[in-house]
Amino acid sequence: CGHSCPNEHRYHVCEMVQVDVWAAVTTFVALLLLALLKIHLHKPDLSSPLNQARRKLRALQVQERKLDTMDTFVEVSKLRRAMGKLEMHIEKLEREEVHKESQDMRNYIPQAKAALSVLLVALFWSSAVVVFPFSLGFPFTWILSLPGHPGNTIGIFAWISICNVFIDYLCPNFE
Repeated sequence: CGHSCPNEHRYHVCEMVQVDVWAAVTTFVALLLLALLKIHLHKPDLSSPLNQARRKLRALQVQERKLDTMDTFVEVSKLRRAMGKLEMHIEKLEREEVHKESQDMRNYIPQAKAALSVLLVALFWSSAVVVFPFSLGFPFTWILSLPGHPGNTIGIFAWISICNVFIDYLCPNFE
């Protein structure tokens, strides 16, 4: 168990299963890096004016709840006016952020993922990523073997799908 074939990127996991390490690792790492980029781009900017205004509004709301309306009517009125102004400011900032988001790099992640998948398929089209005994995959061997490899293989389409499912499990979506 566990030896490499000369002049190939195949690794024999044991007598029955062979893995094209180059195709398997390259595909997984490329898709994982794209998912990590997506996570990085979806981190909220806590120092943005919008988030600062929202924190200030929450603080004013907490302060208002602490005051007794009957005894401190003037203070409560001032707080409510300040909160109203802040809410209008937040709405303005949200409209500006929606415009800014339309030009954001996050919007290009789905296109980048599709382009990366096409590139990986073109690169590893003729490569069977995993070769295993026919009986291990029965009755789904024909689905896994696309594009046109023997029935006891996992082709690049199925490998990309498997990698995407695993990466989506590891790195949840922030849509």
